[in-house]
Amino acid sequence: MAQTFKFAYFVIILVSLFIVVVVGQKECDTEADCYKLYVCHAPGTMKCLHGVCVSPGAEYSAVVRAHSYTL
Repeated sequence: MAQTFKFAYFVIILVSLFIVVVVGQKECDTEADCYKLYVCHAPGTMKCLHGVCVSPGAEYSAVVRAHSYTL
């Protein structure tokens, strides 16, 4: 019984570490990276904002408000 709990705790910790590593990765360094990831956008419509590709508009302003970034 104790072995089962130890294994379950180990799996939970391992999955948690994996999630932290995946979420912590930056999506872009420059605007060119955004256009490589999202080919369908027209030039001048994507921005790389603190490692996240955003498109100016509703979602762009939501990201700025959510993270209190100053432009």
